[in-house]
Formats: sequence, structure tokens, C-alpha cells
Amino acid sequence: MKRINIKLARREKIIVSAGACFLGLFLLLHLLVFPFFSSRSKLHRSIEVDEQRLKEIMLLSSEFKALQGSSGGMGKALAGRGKGFTLFSLLEKLASQAGLKDRIKYIKPSTSQAKGKYKISSVEMQFEAITMRQLFDYLYRIEDPKNIIKIKRISIKKRKEKSGHVDATLQISTVQLA
Repeated sequence: MKRINIKLARREKIIVSAGACFLGLFLLLHLLVFPFFSSRSKLHRSIEVDEQRLKEIMLLSSEFKALQGSSGGMGKALAGRGKGFTLFSLLEKLASQAGLKDRIKYIKPSTSQAKGKYKISSVEMQFEAITMRQLFDYLYRIEDPKNIIKIKRISIKKRKEKSGHVDATLQISTVQLA
């Protein structure tokens, strides 16, 4: 192989040397220094995000523990209902107390599959030709906190034949021990 011998003046050698140093410094910065600091800043951001997530998890954990404690109180309330409790019979008894038992058109009970210690029991019932006052009285009796009952849906239709009377369809549910 032939060796190329280039003769350069002193000033040209300084310029070529400075260019080579600049190129070397440029490559050193872009291949080693900048990636190092970039990965370091990404690591710091990742740590901050993980710390925030940990705080959120700890907050959710404390909320979960509080809810578990309060659900124990619900379990006691449900156990206080007795073994033979059914939503159907309770709603029928409350309708009788409100003077609506003879106005019940139908009652359809249903129960969902048990999930853990609890199951959801639902009843759909329809009343015919009742006054709004009777409906409010019945709803007031249902919504008693000791009953742990929820009205999921209510549909009220005005009757054409009887002024001041309505037909009401209620979908009511409660949680029961499985």
C-alpha cells in the first residue's frame, strides 16, 4: 500500500488539528455525555412518577381498609335481619302498612348469584290507581336506613280514568347474606 504524504503549512496543520479535536469532542459529547445525562433525567422522572403512584396506592389502600371496616358494620346489620328475611315479604308488609296491598298488580322477585358473602335480591312491583301521597308514604317506609334497601328504578304513569291517581312500577333491591 502506498503511503500518501501530504505537505501542509503550519497554519493548515493547526486548522486540521483543531477540526479533528472539534470532531472528537462532538462525538464524545453526543455518544457518551448527552446520553448519560438524558438517561439520568429520565430515571429521575421515572422515580418521581413511581413515588406519585406509590402515594396513590397507599391512599387507595387506606380507603380500602376503611371500606372493609364499614362493610363489617353492614354485615352486622344484615345478620340482624334474621335467617328468614326476604325482600319480597318485607315489601309486601310495608305495602300493607301503607294501605296499598290491594293495589298491587304484580310482584316479581329475582336473586343474583352470590359473590363472596353477599347476594343481591331484587323485586319489581307495580301498583295500580294509587295517589301520589300513598306512593310517597310507601317510598318513605322503604327508604328506612335500617332496611338497607335501594330503589333502582321508578316509573310513574298518570291514569286517565281517575284524576289524581297514578300507576307506579318500582324496581327495588337489597344486599343479603349468601
